[in-house]
Amino acid sequence: MNTIYTTEKNNNHLSLKKKLRNFSLFTFHFSLFIFHLSLKKKLKNFSLFTFHFSLKKIFFIFHLSLKKKLKNFSLFTFHFSLKKIFFIFHLSLKKKLRNFSLFTFHFSLKKIFFIFHLSLKKKLKNFSLFTFHFSLKRAFFIFHLSFFTSYGQTNFSLEDAITYSLSNNGSIKSADLEVERLKTLKKTAYDFGKTDLDFQYGRFNSFENDFSFSIGQKFQFPTVYSNQKKLAKSNIEIGKSKKTIRKNNLIKDIKQTWYQLAYLKEKGKLLKYKDSVYKHFLRAAVLRYKVEAGTLLEKVTAETKMTTIKIALTQNEANLKIYQKKLQTLLGNPNVIDITENYNPKKEFNLTIDTSKIVANPNLNLLKNQISVSEKKIALNKSKMLPDITLGYTNQSLIGDYTINGVNQFFGSNQRFSSVTATISIPLWIKPDKARIKASKIQQQKTIEDAKYYRTVLNGEYERVLQDYLKYKNTVAYYEDKALPQATLILSNAKKSFENDAIGYIEYIQGLDTGIEIKNNYLNLINQYNQSIIAIEYLLKIY
Repeated sequence: MNTIYTTEKNNNHLSLKKKLRNFSLFTFHFSLFIFHLSLKKKLKNFSLFTFHFSLKKIFFIFHLSLKKKLKNFSLFTFHFSLKKIFFIFHLSLKKKLRNFSLFTFHFSLKKIFFIFHLSLKKKLKNFSLFTFHFSLKRAFFIFHLSFFTSYGQTNFSLEDAITYSLSNNGSIKSADLEVERLKTLKKTAYDFGKTDLDFQYGRFNSFENDFSFSIGQKFQFPTVYSNQKKLAKSNIEIGKSKKTIRKNNLIKDIKQTWYQLAYLKEKGKLLKYKDSVYKHFLRAAVLRYKVEAGTLLEKVTAETKMTTIKIALTQNEANLKIYQKKLQTLLGNPNVIDITENYNPKKEFNLTIDTSKIVANPNLNLLKNQISVSEKKIALNKSKMLPDITLGYTNQSLIGDYTINGVNQFFGSNQRFSSVTATISIPLWIKPDKARIKASKIQQQKTIEDAKYYRTVLNGEYERVLQDYLKYKNTVAYYEDKALPQATLILSNAKKSFENDAIGYIEYIQGLDTGIEIKNNYLNLINQYNQSIIAIEYLLKIY
């Protein structure tokens, strides 16, 4: 950008002209400051900027209006004095948007008040509300984000689709609630059971009415509670592992669906290209038939080709809608879902061949956590064979005359007698406990064997998908280096030769079919190549 600065005693002029017209006008005065900016790159009345300064105050106004398919772009006001600053910014974008944002800032010696409201309606409704408040004594911050995409169509990049689904998919929400439930159950590890309270009133010691109360609490051996807590922690890890499995499965499904949509869109483009080529051929065949330069067979062949292409286009559109609906279900979004227009149909992947990475597989981690749970259950069942302890306290009255050390004394209701009891419960019949311990050990051995077998299966599956990836990678490289340029050359030469009557319609159709078939095979290979990468990422838990 070429910039020209002109400085005088009391004014400054700035003019920018990189494909612009009359870019700016800048004027400065000690007590009056005016800045005017005008952009005319398909714009009208771009901005107005005014600044005023005196000994007591600063007044600042900025107005910006963009009309490149926009209306009333923004309004900006700034005010400053010795005690306060007032700042307002309003931005309104209407390039398929409505009421883009409202921004307010207020400052004084004691407080700052800041409000930001953003409303995006590019196929969205009421995007977000943001509020911030600060003073010398406190800070308050609120952020609210909401999506209301009840109508229209929403386009997602792959990364955005994954992020959105992890927050909105019902399966992930259910897994989150399960983890929360297990965390809550952890608080039950130290469950001492109910406390016994006993009250007695009546003539159980003498002819006088006595009152007695007692309190008792039964405890299991302390190691039981510590083992229950350890088991609860292991169960939480099980819940997290199951959530990770759901997350991994969801991401795999989204990737497969997203790239399937990319494949169908590329296939649709190829079919439309094929449709345009055969439309040209049909027009030429009809014209040749009218002037008796061509045969009826040539004309019918062209019409048949067009019908076949239209059927393929219809089927492809139906498949697109099917996968759009599938992606919508995976994301948990009420809108019609599609992928972004600037998608890359070929998935990027930098592979480092390392079978040790298979340990990150969520299903394998779940089995490892289940082994840990079995160990905790064995320890818990062993600790339950230890004695239980019961502690009690009794307090009662003994109304009547009693001889103590040869002296007769009367004890009334206000004189209390108390005692403490301790009971140990020893398990004499331990056969059920031993059976539970044995069953836990068997379960542990079973889980260990399951983990070993699954590790073998994972290694075999990893080797299989790795070979698929390498096979498709090499084939795709061949197509990109040789086959696709040859297909382009075949299509170009066939068209030119047919138009110049150098070949007949049979050779022309053969050339078209060959060139388009190569391109179609390439799209199928790209789709298989992408799916092989997704399979590897799924096994290695690569997001």
